[in-house]
Amino acid sequence: MFVYELGIIFLYVIDFCLLSEFFLKWFSIEFFATKIGALILIFVEGVSIKENLEKTAGRSVPALIKASVKWVIELKSTTK
Repeated sequence: MFVYELGIIFLYVIDFCLLSEFFLKWFSIEFFATKIGALILIFVEGVSIKENLEKTAGRSVPALIKASVKWVIELKSTTK
């Protein structure tokens, strides 16, 4: 987590000092490089969480979601 935070801070400083003018001309988005870096880190952590859930549960995440939805539908139909 510390390395991720340092990476985002350094990317922000570089973006603020050097890249913001160029990216603002091309994309009209402030701190574009910082936002892309954050999205990449979020994606990496999302994949890691998915892999850990699959390893722990022994089933894929879509199968777990499908089973949960089916359970909620059955629970809802029995409470009426």
